[in-house]
Amino acid sequence: MFAGTTPVIASMAAGWRDSVQARVGVLPEMPSSFASVALLALAAALANDAEPRLLAPYYGQYLSSITPPAAVGGALAAGIVAVRFILGRDPAGRDRDAGSTPSPPLVLSSLASVLISLAPAAAALAAPWAGSLGPAYGPVVAALPVTLATTCALLAAAHVAGLLPAVVLARLMLLSTGFSQRALAASLALVDLDATLAMRCLGLDSPFGPTPAPEAACTAVPAPRACSIMMAAAVLGALSALAAALPSSGAACSRKKASWSLAVVLLVVCGAAFNTLSGALPQCTAWRPEAPQSSVLADFHLRAHEESVTGYVAVVDAPTEYGPIRLMRCDHSILGGIFLEHEGDSIFGSFYFLDFARYIKRAKPSAPRAALQLGLGIGVTAKTLARAGIAVDVVELDPVVYEYARSYFDLPEPRARYLGDGRVYIDSVAADQSYDYVLHDVFTGGVVPGPMFSIEAVQSVKRILKSDGVLAMNYVGRIETNGTRAVIKTLQSAFSHIQLFVESLEYIESETAMYNMVIFAADFEMEFAKPTRADLAVGGVYVSMLETFRDNRVPLERIMTDPEVRVITDKHNPLAGMQVESARKHWGVMRQLFKSEFWSNMF
Repeated sequence: MFAGTTPVIASMAAGWRDSVQARVGVLPEMPSSFASVALLALAAALANDAEPRLLAPYYGQYLSSITPPAAVGGALAAGIVAVRFILGRDPAGRDRDAGSTPSPPLVLSSLASVLISLAPAAAALAAPWAGSLGPAYGPVVAALPVTLATTCALLAAAHVAGLLPAVVLARLMLLSTGFSQRALAASLALVDLDATLAMRCLGLDSPFGPTPAPEAACTAVPAPRACSIMMAAAVLGALSALAAALPSSGAACSRKKASWSLAVVLLVVCGAAFNTLSGALPQCTAWRPEAPQSSVLADFHLRAHEESVTGYVAVVDAPTEYGPIRLMRCDHSILGGIFLEHEGDSIFGSFYFLDFARYIKRAKPSAPRAALQLGLGIGVTAKTLARAGIAVDVVELDPVVYEYARSYFDLPEPRARYLGDGRVYIDSVAADQSYDYVLHDVFTGGVVPGPMFSIEAVQSVKRILKSDGVLAMNYVGRIETNGTRAVIKTLQSAFSHIQLFVESLEYIESETAMYNMVIFAADFEMEFAKPTRADLAVGGVYVSMLETFRDNRVPLERIMTDPEVRVITDKHNPLAGMQVESARKHWGVMRQLFKSEFWSNMF
């Protein structure tokens, strides 16, 4: 059976080759080992694209994206010597016989495809130990199959094409997630070491195109099904093994090689079936349309869930000593929550801080007032502003977040909504001087999107504010970090007056605490009016925060102590690199709020 299958595969490969040659012109001879490396590189690229989606519910998108690729470098450094001086040569230093013995590309392709097929199960099995492993080592352990598969691809490239192409491919793979197209271009270039050919095949200007910022990587493809992508990568790895077994230059393909490669295909198919049927990816709703009740957390109730643009979004009812609450979760972060028995009061008092912009006295207050909410969450600020008679326009990147805020958190119908990138809205959609207030709250998962904090973004916000308008910006971290200082310096370069408030002055004395900060910015001296009787009648957490927040103002002189901190620009935007520690601290805070069983089982 195997002997009869191999000629068919070879015929199919020849047909593919003829079609490509007709499109791009002269195509050099392609040994099977080069075709194997090209397929294997693409498989590794797809697997790395999907891996952060597997790990994000346990570690957050940002930490899942930056940690595992770094491990590839260490594994590659150790393995590159092995593949060149051990796998490719016998103990006497002579090249190994290419007869019936499986070649290094065949071995590496086979190993990589099986590893990739195990990746979803590995992520799910490692989830219960995430709390013990922590945010630094957990993603590395959980992503080990994909890390090893990527290393196999790079080792195969080094063995077949040489060290330089392998280094180029490694550079592309380690830049960031979202690199499948560039990796495909590079793998095709390995065929004849000519990048022009790869560009012509793909219709690209350059295989080394611009790399998306880490914080934007999770929105590169709307709502991908990570398991489907991972299984496609595993199949490509299996095809890579078949390509490595194909005869080169008319040589015969042994039954042993054919048996080996087809056995790999069978293993991958079994792995795909196991991942699909066993529910190894609980956040993928494609195979689980009904939201089940977790047996581990019997008192918690999952109301809705969906994998969406920004990650796994879920609505959960949970018990607390203060009564039942309702939460909205996005991956390893809580976007907000309300008390179900206290008229929907926010469980996080600092979420009301943005609303307090409306108490700032203005020389020429307009009526009716209008506000823009950048980043919705569960809609705490939008609700309080609407209650005060202010027309609210909402900008939210994730349509599922907006839908759940309306359905489960009583968000009033906004005057207008824009479901898309906030930067696009403030740059190109919103009209000049159209808002009295802009409420800027785009923090999630321990990090903020850098492009929303550059001087260009701040100037766009200033353009759409009225002359006496106010910007209220939420930022999470610590006041003494350079990330906080850079944000404040950027705001100071655009607005003449800045005020900073924290949840509690006690927090800033702690060396480990992480807390919400709200920065008010305007072009006039800001003074807060006293709340009216109607404001105080609201009661609850809102009034408690309203009565005390003025006492938690932080003098900017205490913060701006580093003269080397620069204004954030679109070209110079160091926020992503500055937020690694912040993301890890946020992970720890989330684990303190809810035990590990919540994050690993609440799907």
